Amino acid sequence: MDKVKRQLSIGELSKASFVAYGKFSASGQVEDRLAEENDVHFQFNPATITTKRENSFKVAENNQAPTTTTFKNSGPVCLTIPDMWFDTYETRTSVRTEHIDKLEALMLYIPDVHVPPVVVFNWGKFSGGKINPDYVFFLKSLSVEYTLFLNDGMPVRAKVSVSLEQVSWSKKDKESPDHAKTYLVRQGDTLQAIAQREYDNPGEWRRIAKLNNILDPLELRPGTKLLVPPILK
Repeated sequence: MDKVKRQLSIGELSKASFVAYGKFSASGQVEDRLAEENDVHFQFNPATITTKRENSFKVAENNQAPTTTTFKNSGPVCLTIPDMWFDTYETRTSVRTEHIDKLEALMLYIPDVHVPPVVVFNWGKFSGGKINPDYVFFLKSLSVEYTLFLNDGMPVRAKVSVSLEQVSWSKKDKESPDHAKTYLVRQGDTLQAIAQREYDNPGEWRRIAKLNNILDPLELRPGTKLLVPPILK
């Protein structure tokens, strides 16, 4: 652990944190700041951060011409921090209560908006890049390894790995078609996430549910084809 502390000491004057918000707007603004106790403050700054982004392409093939590759879109930034350390050994308090519960809460959806909290990753100059200056994410996965316990079983040290996916919104006006489009449900999809992708507004999920006669919005089967209605202006 001492080695980890030495490795993480660089840049410790600017502490990393996850700042929680209740929602985001179609224009890309985080809104509805949650109470400060919902924020997660790193005890030790990350030693490693991995970012990943993929472009999507459409490949057209025919027998009379060479294969044509067309650019479709750029995917969201995926950010992984594999080594967040939390330690409460000196204070003899539960590391789970003090720190891990806050991280787990960021995985839970908010009933009013049907999505998890929006997380802004703040860490000095790292989160001030030109491409993604705000670094706004959903917490996608969370893995906790408890590595030290007191005699009564209280956990006092934990190593955490988190994966975050950037919240994506359109920065250009979208023209709604005058007919419904088809959407193929993927693993992990929700109506709220589909509405966010199609309308830039997760609150429009009821339009999709009504058109497809969906009574329980939490039960979507991968491979199901949904009709996504337009928003006519």
